[in-house]
Amino acid sequence: MAYVAGFEYDIFISYSHDDNIHARGKDGWVDIFHEELQAALDRRHGRNKIKIWRDTELNENTVFDEEIALAIKNSAIFLALNSKRYIESRYCQQEYQCFCQHAHTSYGLVLQRQSRLFNVLLRNIPYSKWPAEFQGTKGFSMHDAPENSDRIGEPVLDDGREFASKMRRIVDALDETLATFPKMTVETPAEESKNVSIYLADVADSLFAEKRHLLQQLQSQGIKVVSELPPPFTSSEHGRAVQKAIANSQLSIHMFDQWPGRLIPGEEETTYPRAQFNIGLNSRTSQLVWIPDRVKCEDIVDQSYGEFIKSLETDDRRGDKFELVQKGKTEFLQIVAEKLQNMQAAIKTAAVEESILVDTHQKDQRYAFRLADILASYGLDVEITKESINPVQTLNMLEEYLSYASSLVVLFGNVTPTWVLGRLKKTAESITKQFVTAGKSKFRCCFVFMLPNSTITPDFETLPPFFHIEYLDNRQSSEIHPNIVQPILQTCRGHA
Repeated sequence: MAYVAGFEYDIFISYSHDDNIHARGKDGWVDIFHEELQAALDRRHGRNKIKIWRDTELNENTVFDEEIALAIKNSAIFLALNSKRYIESRYCQQEYQCFCQHAHTSYGLVLQRQSRLFNVLLRNIPYSKWPAEFQGTKGFSMHDAPENSDRIGEPVLDDGREFASKMRRIVDALDETLATFPKMTVETPAEESKNVSIYLADVADSLFAEKRHLLQQLQSQGIKVVSELPPPFTSSEHGRAVQKAIANSQLSIHMFDQWPGRLIPGEEETTYPRAQFNIGLNSRTSQLVWIPDRVKCEDIVDQSYGEFIKSLETDDRRGDKFELVQKGKTEFLQIVAEKLQNMQAAIKTAAVEESILVDTHQKDQRYAFRLADILASYGLDVEITKESINPVQTLNMLEEYLSYASSLVVLFGNVTPTWVLGRLKKTAESITKQFVTAGKSKFRCCFVFMLPNSTITPDFETLPPFFHIEYLDNRQSSEIHPNIVQPILQTCRGHA
């Protein structure tokens, strides 16, 4: 996670391989510059708080590929080490052109009069020879040629005051530019704060003050809030980011008035507030929608948006998928406060009453431990089954575990479908016994978790229809993906 919200990296360093040629046993100039820049930023912000990306394997045969393009697009600032060889390099041209083109889909190249493109001059390149994308900026000198001189100069060495002074000017400017981006929301880990997490959707500019007020009120209570989306700005990337954020929240809050909000680039009518609401409807997270009572549909100029606002009042999913509040600001804030109190109480109850059993073969234990850590971080009581040499004894131990577990997660990895089916049959048998002997059962749901090393799609039609199984497919990821865990968390929260 970068310092700047919505980006993977804060700074992308673009350079020519020829400017990093070094003598045997010594670092190249670019290597030293990167190291000193990181150290300077670490001293100001803390170790590795500012994320810098540089292709350290760059050579004259390197091909501009999707990995490089993705790193560029996911960087907040593009820092070019400009030189004669840099300008001549087709590879370097592709890098800065990629950044400039993509920047227009997010914040643009200039943010609050600060350029996101840093032109660091390793040599005294005349302004007229700078790439068109670099013109309009002053540039930062890292060479030893005197000012207003015709000398080409050489990159300054890192063994004197001149290098430190020039580096300080670059770091100061980087700090100033980084500060212009929206601040990252600080999230409190669930294991430290038993509070709910809230997704606060994007709003039209006319509702910005109300959103900020609500955000400050929530954060003052220690509530974990995610509110800075977009970025990313492009439709597909934005959709994935919002889907993940809402899935990780217990409540999603959306606010609408007579103005539709910002359009998503490339979309004719879809705005960020509407897109985020639609994503929320397709999630399991509760949606709270506020339309101030001052808003009148007849005052809405945009016809499509006006129809959307009207549809919220008549939508059949109202009450089931979302709650609509059409009151004043004070009453709305009171409703939010009441919801939070109820949810916090529910989470405390869930942490005590919800017990999840992770059933695994010894071959898949490392995944079991990772899954247990993720679930426990949400305040859930998690236990992992132990395996006996005797298969019969192992199944008897499973039945004992099921006597107090509310949910079961069977890991399907380096095992056969027969092994998994045996565990599910034993579970169905145990739950039936609980109803016969006690007339009730604490057990609520069974999950089959398909691990990265699983190559088989399970099909257990032989189980009785009352025994519902939910399949969680983690085969496309090399590790346990937090998003795949969400149905387990939602089930526990829903029954708290």
